[in-house]
Amino acid sequence: MSRYKGRMSPVIFDRTWPFYVPIPTTILRDRFRELEAQAEALGAAPEHRDLVLNDVWHSCFCFATLEAAQAFAAPNGAEIKDARKRINKGTWQLWEEKGQTK
Repeated sequence: MSRYKGRMSPVIFDRTWPFYVPIPTTILRDRFRELEAQAEALGAAPEHRDLVLNDVWHSCFCFATLEAAQAFAAPNGAEIKDARKRINKGTWQLWEEKGQTK
């Protein structure tokens, strides 16, 4: 798979920032600057990840520590996803976790 020059591979990205805080894109559209400033202050990853949860697109702010992810998620009413529990089936946008039943 090719990437932009200098861009981190998805595996390295997930190892560096394993805690994802998904925000629905409908909410993100209205509060982007506010959420971006909060995430930056807490040391979020320099880029976002997009994925689908319950048939709704989300943009994820990614954090290196669980504490930073909790500090961001709590006031925004979001849940935290751990990339280390994610199953990679070749569908990058769908989130499935180990032990999850459909």
